[in-house]
Amino acid sequence: MKTLRKCVVVAGLVFGGQLYAQTPTPAPAPAPAPGPTVEVSAKATVRLTVGETTARVVELEAQVRVDTQHVQHLQAQARVEKDVIKLSCINDKMVKLKAEANLFDKARGELTAVLETDNRGSALVLVEDGAGKVHELRLEADRCSGKIDLPMGDTGNSFTPPIIPDDPTTGLPFEDNGTVLEPPGYASPYS
Repeated sequence: MKTLRKCVVVAGLVFGGQLYAQTPTPAPAPAPAPGPTVEVSAKATVRLTVGETTARVVELEAQVRVDTQHVQHLQAQARVEKDVIKLSCINDKMVKLKAEANLFDKARGELTAVLETDNRGSALVLVEDGAGKVHELRLEADRCSGKIDLPMGDTGNSFTPPIIPDDPTTGLPFEDNGTVLEPPGYASPYS
């Protein structure tokens, strides 16, 4: 009988603990206030003609091709230098670049399929995004090879010389308060 009571008490504690540990139900979202609502979008869309879209795609294809060739050149240069760390980093970027170039080609094919429809704007965004990712990987490969992309702009360097004269023939630069400096002690096995 005592064992049954103990089991009931333990079961009650376990059940109560589980109820206490449960997450509370989320409160319902407040209802929107009545009245006119206005949605404002800060993104402006520009409709390109079929000719402009085709010209932009050709431009992006050329950029992707140049970026790929540049990374291949960096890869060959790292092989010639026999720099394993640099080559490993550039190879990693090259693998990612090839994958992004394949995605770019796929998006370009989809754009070609919908070129005459109104959906060419969203397809062009995918193509531009793919070309941007390829270019970013080219910049990362440049960083792997040691080329630092410094910001172009106004840079400067200034130097303010110290007030203390550096000419020992002109005298002591500090006031002499009657203190005599002791010559430095030299290490000697006899002292």
